[in-house]
Amino acid sequence: MSRKAAQTGPGAMVLVAIEQAFPESERIVDDDLAYRILPLGSRMNVWISSRIKDWLIKKTEEKVPGLWGGIMARKRYIDEIVTTAAGGHIEAVVNLGAGFDTRAFRLPALAEVAVWEVDQPENIEAKSCLLYT
Repeated sequence: MSRKAAQTGPGAMVLVAIEQAFPESERIVDDDLAYRILPLGSRMNVWISSRIKDWLIKKTEEKVPGLWGGIMARKRYIDEIVTTAAGGHIEAVVNLGAGFDTRAFRLPALAEVAVWEVDQPENIEAKSCLLYT
Protein backbone atom coordinates (compact mmCIF):
# COMPACT_ATOMS: atom_id res chain seq x y z
CA MET A 1 0.00 0.00 0.00
CA SER A 2 2.66 2.56 0.92
CA ARG A 3 4.62 1.83 -2.25
CA LYS A 4 1.59 2.70 -4.40
CA ALA A 5 0.90 5.84 -2.37
CA ALA A 6 4.52 6.92 -2.72
CA GLN A 7 4.28 6.68 -6.51
CA THR A 8 1.80 9.57 -6.54
CA GLY A 9 4.40 12.02 -5.18
CA PRO A 10 5.51 13.58 -8.49
CA GLY A 11 2.06 13.48 -10.15
CA ALA A 12 0.63 16.92 -9.38
CA MET A 13 4.08 18.49 -9.50
CA VAL A 14 4.37 17.53 -13.18
CA LEU A 15 1.32 19.69 -13.88
CA VAL A 16 2.77 22.56 -11.83
CA ALA A 17 6.06 22.28 -13.75
CA ILE A 18 4.18 22.43 -17.08
CA GLU A 19 2.32 25.50 -15.75
CA GLN A 20 5.69 27.27 -15.52
CA ALA A 21 5.91 27.19 -19.34
CA PHE A 22 3.12 29.77 -19.49
CA PRO A 23 4.01 33.47 -19.35
CA GLU A 24 4.22 34.66 -15.75
CA SER A 25 1.13 36.83 -16.20
CA GLU A 26 -0.95 33.75 -17.11
CA ARG A 27 0.21 31.39 -14.36
CA ILE A 28 -1.96 30.50 -11.42
CA VAL A 29 1.01 29.12 -9.47
CA ASP A 30 4.61 30.28 -9.62
CA ASP A 31 6.97 27.50 -8.57
CA ASP A 32 10.56 27.76 -9.72
CA LEU A 33 11.35 24.47 -7.96
CA ALA A 34 8.63 22.39 -9.65
CA TYR A 35 10.81 21.16 -12.51
CA ARG A 36 13.95 20.73 -10.42
CA ILE A 37 12.29 18.54 -7.80
CA LEU A 38 11.06 15.97 -10.33
CA PRO A 39 12.84 12.71 -11.17
CA LEU A 40 14.50 12.56 -14.60
CA GLY A 41 11.65 10.65 -16.27
CA SER A 42 9.12 13.20 -15.08
CA ARG A 43 11.37 16.06 -16.23
CA MET A 44 11.44 14.56 -19.71
CA ASN A 45 7.64 14.36 -19.64
CA VAL A 46 7.45 18.03 -18.62
CA TRP A 47 9.90 19.09 -21.33
CA ILE A 48 7.81 17.42 -24.03
CA SER A 49 4.46 18.41 -22.55
CA SER A 50 5.50 22.06 -22.20
CA ARG A 51 5.83 22.26 -25.98
CA ILE A 52 2.28 20.99 -26.52
CA LYS A 53 0.73 22.38 -23.35
CA ASP A 54 -2.31 24.03 -24.94
CA TRP A 55 -3.28 20.83 -26.76
CA LEU A 56 -2.52 18.71 -23.70
CA ILE A 57 -4.69 20.85 -21.43
CA LYS A 58 -7.54 20.80 -23.95
CA LYS A 59 -7.44 17.00 -24.19
CA THR A 60 -7.18 16.61 -20.42
CA GLU A 61 -10.14 18.95 -19.89
CA GLU A 62 -12.20 16.89 -22.35
CA LYS A 63 -11.56 13.73 -20.32
CA VAL A 64 -11.42 15.15 -16.78
CA PRO A 65 -13.00 18.62 -16.71
CA GLY A 66 -11.43 20.91 -14.14
CA LEU A 67 -8.34 18.79 -13.43
CA TRP A 68 -5.68 21.34 -14.46
CA GLY A 69 -7.36 24.42 -13.07
CA GLY A 70 -8.46 22.59 -9.94
CA ILE A 71 -4.94 21.48 -9.03
CA MET A 72 -3.50 24.94 -9.70
CA ALA A 73 -6.30 26.75 -7.84
CA ARG A 74 -5.93 24.42 -4.85
CA LYS A 75 -2.16 25.02 -4.69
CA ARG A 76 -2.62 28.80 -5.06
CA TYR A 77 -5.33 28.88 -2.39
CA ILE A 78 -3.18 26.93 0.09
CA ASP A 79 -0.20 29.21 -0.68
CA GLU A 80 -2.30 32.27 0.09
CA ILE A 81 -3.79 30.81 3.29
CA VAL A 82 -0.37 29.71 4.58
CA THR A 83 1.18 33.09 3.69
CA THR A 84 -1.61 34.94 5.51
CA ALA A 85 -1.30 32.66 8.53
CA ALA A 86 2.48 33.11 8.62
CA GLY A 87 1.95 36.87 8.60
CA GLY A 88 -0.13 36.37 11.74
CA HIS A 89 2.94 34.90 13.41
CA ILE A 90 2.12 31.21 13.52
CA GLU A 91 4.83 29.12 15.09
CA ALA A 92 4.74 26.05 12.83
CA VAL A 93 3.26 24.42 9.75
CA VAL A 94 2.72 20.68 9.34
CA ASN A 95 2.24 19.52 5.75
CA LEU A 96 0.57 16.10 5.88
CA GLY A 97 1.01 14.07 2.70
CA ALA A 98 3.57 16.60 1.48
CA GLY A 99 4.58 14.56 -1.55
CA PHE A 100 6.76 16.66 -3.82
CA ASP A 101 5.21 19.92 -2.64
CA THR A 102 7.73 22.78 -2.57
CA ARG A 103 5.78 25.27 -0.44
CA ALA A 104 8.17 25.07 2.52
CA PHE A 105 11.08 26.03 0.26
CA ARG A 106 9.54 28.70 -1.98
CA LEU A 107 7.22 30.81 0.17
CA PRO A 108 9.15 33.70 1.73
CA ALA A 109 6.54 33.92 4.49
CA LEU A 110 7.72 30.53 5.80
CA ALA A 111 11.39 31.51 6.07
CA GLU A 112 11.10 32.07 9.83
CA VAL A 113 8.46 29.41 10.52
CA ALA A 114 9.16 25.81 11.55
CA VAL A 115 7.82 23.50 8.83
CA TRP A 116 7.41 19.74 9.13
CA GLU A 117 6.56 17.56 6.17
CA VAL A 118 5.00 14.15 6.70
CA ASP A 119 4.75 11.58 3.94
CA GLN A 120 5.70 8.10 2.84
CA PRO A 121 9.42 7.42 3.48
CA GLU A 122 9.96 6.88 -0.26
CA ASN A 123 8.66 10.38 -1.07
CA ILE A 124 10.64 12.08 1.69
CA GLU A 125 13.85 10.36 0.59
CA ALA A 126 13.31 11.09 -3.12
CA LYS A 127 12.46 14.72 -2.40
CA SER A 128 15.53 15.14 -0.19
CA CYS A 129 17.80 13.64 -2.83
CA LEU A 130 16.39 15.91 -5.56
CA LEU A 131 16.44 19.13 -3.54
CA TYR A 132 19.75 18.74 -1.78
CA THR A 133 21.95 17.46 -4.59
